[in-house]
Amino acid sequence: MVGFAICCFSFVMAILLVWIDWWAARKDNIQVTLTEEDKFKFRDLREFDKLPFWLVTGSCVIIYMVVFPYIQVSTDMM
Repeated sequence: MVGFAICCFSFVMAILLVWIDWWAARKDNIQVTLTEEDKFKFRDLREFDKLPFWLVTGSCVIIYMVVFPYIQVSTDMM
């Protein structure tokens, strides 16, 4: 029940944040326009072909897959 209450609270706060953002943009008369450069394109993913990026990504994946399960199981072993 506590988790459900937290989810409901987060949902209400997200809706409130969207409303505040809409109200501030309307009050300040701000018009947002996206250029073609700002839009997401899958072709941009090819820019992540450098080795350091993939080494850091692989390191994070190994940490999540190996170390965290070990920490959870090691308390029972001790």
